[in-house]
Amino acid sequence: MKKSFFLSILALGLIFTACHIEDENHLQPECSGNCLFALKNAKGVVVYMEKYGRYAIKTEMSDGSGDGYIYGIIEGLGSDFQVEGLEVEFSAAFLPNKMAPISNDPNMEGGQMFEIKLVEIKLAN
Repeated sequence: MKKSFFLSILALGLIFTACHIEDENHLQPECSGNCLFALKNAKGVVVYMEKYGRYAIKTEMSDGSGDGYIYGIIEGLGSDFQVEGLEVEFSAAFLPNKMAPISNDPNMEGGQMFEIKLVEIKLAN
């Protein structure tokens, strides 16, 4: 009796552990198909890109030749995060930018432009 009780407790512990691991993996950006790269728990700033008529996250990323900025254009960003200059922490998959510009934006800084698929976004600490 004690042996079967112990085995039952052990089995339940393994199930709960497996569920927890699965949930953590769910928050990791999946990079497949036309995904170029993924970032997890990256810090960035929300900016409005007039050139595309959408919000984006601007984050620093080194390409080996020095530090630079990249922009991830977001479709369907929640209204709570549509605040210019808002500092966020996010996880996302980065895709090639296929959006056509809707206007010229002479104030736009240099940097690479991507479309992103958000997995998670929250206010930065």
